Amino acid sequence: MPRHMPWEAAGKKATLSFIGLETFVGDVIEDGVHWLAVERALPESPLMRNPREVLQPSPEVRAKLMARLEVEVARRGQTIPNIPDQLPAPTRLAAARFAHYGKSAPTVEGTVDATPSGSA
Repeated sequence: MPRHMPWEAAGKKATLSFIGLETFVGDVIEDGVHWLAVERALPESPLMRNPREVLQPSPEVRAKLMARLEVEVARRGQTIPNIPDQLPAPTRLAAARFAHYGKSAPTVEGTVDATPSGSA
């Protein structure tokens, strides 16, 4: 990290992520510049392999996410929140992104495919 960071980081916990595919956790140390002394790597998020699965994960990805969630809520003494069976309608901006990017945009069930005919 650059020496001119606008906050004090030395001695604090931090994470460093590379496009969300690899995330490291550790302590910031200062030796003229700031370094991250990596303690561990976090498990890769299965959603990062295919961004289209963010809103509609495949059964395999959903199973991985739920297994990870069950471990985390047990560790924290919490319960898994209720997730509605019916997905919410896409927001105005989500619909605009879908209209702009077509099939390459993350979508929700019920979004109309706005890809022009013959271009899919």
